[in-house]
Amino acid sequence: MKHINVKMFASLILLLNIKLVMAQNPNWQPPIVGNYANTSSVIAQIKLSDIVSNNSEDQVAFFAGNELRGLGKPVNVGNGTYLHFITVYSNVVNQDMKIMVFHKATNQVYEVATAFQFKYQTISGSVNNPFVVNIYPDNNSPLSISNVPPQTTVRSVPFTEIDMADYLVQPDSFPVEWSIVPNPNLIAFFTGSILHIMGANDFEGQTTLIVRATEMSTTSLELLHQENNRFQSTTQTAETSILCTVSPLISPPHWQPNIPNQGIVKGNQFVTEHLDNYENQYNGPSIVYDYKPIIVSSNPALPRPAWTTTDNYSNTMTVIARLDYTPKYQFHHPSDVLAAFIDNELRGVALLDSVSGLYFLTIGGGTQSGDTIDLQFYSGAMKQILHKKNEMVYAPFKILGLADAPYKIDFAPIVPIVPNTPVTNGITSMPIEIRDTTFLGTVTFEFQAKDPTYPTYFHDETLATYCIVENEDDLLTLYQDADGDGLGNPNVSIQTCIGAAGYVTNADDCSDNNGSDPPINILAIENSGSMPNDGSVCSGATVTLFASGGIAYAWENGSSTASNVVTPLESTTYSLTVTFESGCRDGRTTAINVEGTVVRNIYNEGEGSLRNVLSCITEGGTITYDLPLYNNTTLTSPITIDKNVIIQGLPNLRPVINIDFNTAVSGINVMAGKKLTMTNIDLTTINAGSKKLFTGNGIVEITNTTRVKKI
Repeated sequence: MKHINVKMFASLILLLNIKLVMAQNPNWQPPIVGNYANTSSVIAQIKLSDIVSNNSEDQVAFFAGNELRGLGKPVNVGNGTYLHFITVYSNVVNQDMKIMVFHKATNQVYEVATAFQFKYQTISGSVNNPFVVNIYPDNNSPLSISNVPPQTTVRSVPFTEIDMADYLVQPDSFPVEWSIVPNPNLIAFFTGSILHIMGANDFEGQTTLIVRATEMSTTSLELLHQENNRFQSTTQTAETSILCTVSPLISPPHWQPNIPNQGIVKGNQFVTEHLDNYENQYNGPSIVYDYKPIIVSSNPALPRPAWTTTDNYSNTMTVIARLDYTPKYQFHHPSDVLAAFIDNELRGVALLDSVSGLYFLTIGGGTQSGDTIDLQFYSGAMKQILHKKNEMVYAPFKILGLADAPYKIDFAPIVPIVPNTPVTNGITSMPIEIRDTTFLGTVTFEFQAKDPTYPTYFHDETLATYCIVENEDDLLTLYQDADGDGLGNPNVSIQTCIGAAGYVTNADDCSDNNGSDPPINILAIENSGSMPNDGSVCSGATVTLFASGGIAYAWENGSSTASNVVTPLESTTYSLTVTFESGCRDGRTTAINVEGTVVRNIYNEGEGSLRNVLSCITEGGTITYDLPLYNNTTLTSPITIDKNVIIQGLPNLRPVINIDFNTAVSGINVMAGKKLTMTNIDLTTINAGSKKLFTGNGIVEITNTTRVKKI
């Protein structure tokens, strides 16, 4: 929808969309006043292209459909100024009408597309402040863009997309083309009227983006004051400035360590956790914690019960219910069934209403109140029956809940209590509430930590399982393995029903209590990829891992010496257990990243960058981009093509290679005898001046769709 910002001027101005309908005096006849019960008055002035029309033969007419309801006659109010005094007639108190204008100087009749709202016994305009009717040749009204609110983001995160059509003030319907004035601090482009903006390179701070709308139309009438009856093309443009702020990059939330599982014996309480003990990486101003239950099918799965009722009851009670599993999940499976029991006798059954998502339950009974109602619910998603004992008391003719305010029934036996507002500082406690004291079993939750402003980009999730058992023997005792060496810390343990990430069954990590053990070091020696010994190699390259700090070594791949030669074909983490002179053991891991053929880094260099991928691509190989997540590369230094290679994008999602000549002395150098093929890849040069995009004596072949742009 297009929005028009209306400013308060000294006079009332109606922006009108005009259609030319005839080229002669229409000879309108005034309405028969006796046919109408209601009137409204208008004191109007005509302007053509913002120039007042003071012609005694001009006319303004108001129509309801094709029926003329008001006709003005120009009156000279002094100094050659003409106003139109019009009485408008209707048989209703409110009605939309159209306005027609005969303009004598151009001998044209203009139909106004914007409706006039007739209101009983109102006066629109005055002698000193008339109702201004603006008309324009060729239906081409002025174009403008209302102010766009300031936009903010953090580095590496795109700004929120803006539909500029929402800010376009355009009374007519001519097509509009959108464009931007290039800004070296921003990467911006249009998809239709949708504006996409992202901070360029490592830019931080405030900058302004100028956006332009251009409207093209062809005049089909002889323009006023135009000589030789020539026709011409008219162009209208409008601009607006958008203030864009890019804040420094923040560290995203990260659960480390994960929230531990908990298991208890029935009758006990779960330990209250402090969420800030587990999320300690995020450095934004505030953080949002949330959760959702993990809904899984039970094993073994229970079949849907065949619950049926009879109508042998003198009275009934009605419940309009919404069924939840914690406030974060509403049951909505088509196989769901809700049943009501009194003294183990089935008294009512309700199925999911697919339109409202509610359950309309009728419970049969007698004339007396007071019987407790037990609810049983078969979940089609969980394939099990949930119970809610003593949920309500039967009362004949009673109605619980309404369609717009249903009675809520929560079948979750365990619910975490998480703050529902952003947390700025301090300890964030999370008690685990047991709502069904008879429950035995397991419930798993996903806990979420999110930036409140950019939750899509900055977030982390972790799972924690809570169980209640009958006997202590049904619980496992696990020990924290914070360093991932497979050995548990005897001082940090949990009780749970299942295994937990970061915990092991042994308590052998005695080095936690022995500060005299030396540190473990692992050095990776390799000469592959874009730089030696950077931990990133080409597939199949040889890497020698050297360990130190212990008296005995046990590598995960079976090697028992301090050095271990590996040839990873894909990114791999190698694990090592070290025995110290003290007899304690500890573990370490080291990761070797293997470059593939896919660009996963938009920057000039680094793991997954175009430069690194090129260093490992085989002769004649093809490089692609990890679309749509990574769709561009910014080169701040020259790049060399020393083998035949193809860089390939998609026709409708072409990656962009940006060459920033502010720092790059040249662009892409193709060596003699080599060919670079680029298919569906766009190229952008920034401040190129006289510097060349391509250098070298090799061949550059560009196929399919490619756009080359200078900034």
